[in-house]
Amino acid sequence: MVTPYFYALCLLSVVAAVILAAVSAGHGPVWISALSLVTGFAASAAWFRPERLHEPVWVPGLCAAVAALHLVRPKYAPLTALFAGVMAGLSASLLSAYGLPFATSLTAAAMPPAIAVLLAATRPEFVPADLREEALLGLLTLSLLVALAPGLIGGWQSALALNVEEKGRATLAIPVWTFSLGLASMALGGAYAAWRRR
Repeated sequence: MVTPYFYALCLLSVVAAVILAAVSAGHGPVWISALSLVTGFAASAAWFRPERLHEPVWVPGLCAAVAALHLVRPKYAPLTALFAGVMAGLSASLLSAYGLPFATSLTAAAMPPAIAVLLAATRPEFVPADLREEALLGLLTLSLLVALAPGLIGGWQSALALNVEEKGRATLAIPVWTFSLGLASMALGGAYAAWRRR
């Protein structure tokens, strides 16, 4: 069954597969990145079969952890490439859950990260170092947003259901989590800017 969370997860899996594949190709031998990518893709496509596919809410958190690990320790590029393959295999299963034939979804999911590895390995200007860090930071943010989405949506729906009785009162107060998220984003952005300038 396709839910709105599947759309966010599909977007994350495609974006993560391409970004992680491209950044992993710049560190170490290319054949190790390619082998890790293929291994992760095959294992994930076999594990996340469309008939066994549930909402894997742990995937965005793991994606955020891999992006953060590669930001801090780029020497673990084979692990990054392996997880890029896992995300590509997950996107193949999600595309198949939308109704695309499985063979077509495998091809459609495998091509973007494979092309990203090829271009990153053969053309250094394809993904410069600054762009790699920015892409990983964006992926980290997107992963955290997708990881938080089910809880936020469920909480928001519960709050709306509870507030139906109080239609007479204005309920436009901004929740505390909104300010907390904004402050945390600004603090993380400032810390990242300071870290980049060191």
